[in-house]
Amino acid sequence: MSATGRGAERAEYDSYHTPDALALTLTRRLAADFCLQPRTVLEPSVGGGAFVRAVRSVWGERPYVAGVDIQDVPGCGADGVTRCDFLAHPPVEPGLARRPGLIIGNPPFCEAEPHTRHALSFRPPGGVVAFLLRLAFLESKARVPFWQENRPARVYVLSERPSFTGGGTDSCAYGFFVWQEGHSGATAMDWVYSWKGAE
Repeated sequence: MSATGRGAERAEYDSYHTPDALALTLTRRLAADFCLQPRTVLEPSVGGGAFVRAVRSVWGERPYVAGVDIQDVPGCGADGVTRCDFLAHPPVEPGLARRPGLIIGNPPFCEAEPHTRHALSFRPPGGVVAFLLRLAFLESKARVPFWQENRPARVYVLSERPSFTGGGTDSCAYGFFVWQEGHSGATAMDWVYSWKGAE
């Protein structure tokens, strides 16, 4: 995810890793609120593997966890990693017979909408896509058709802004957007008041 302030130099491929404590807090909330027990999980733009580790902490070794990244990502902890642009990745992980029941992660903000659209095309019945995104993703006239077609089940607003660079936070507000296949009706809003120090 792009987490730079205006005028700051961007990391290659918008590679800004999610803090482990944040990934763990969001995954715990997701598991509890949606009663998920996924058999297959995919983390696009897996990077440092924060959500892979969070999935392992929440569900143990039960789910098969696949990762996709445009760069080499040694040590990300996934059961299998495909090196490619996620937008070119097929809906079913090579060697698997099923689509991932949960797609979770932190896509590059410069390509947030195409990555989200692609992820949404993967879902089996009841499947979930959960992405950490800037709240500004809700804005823009150009994105109105996307929201009309893809209403999220829930958006969690982060009260504490994360740092993706190991330094201070930037000027952006963030949320955890959750789409569940088959959802209809209004989008629920919720808040994550605190996540720092999660273990």
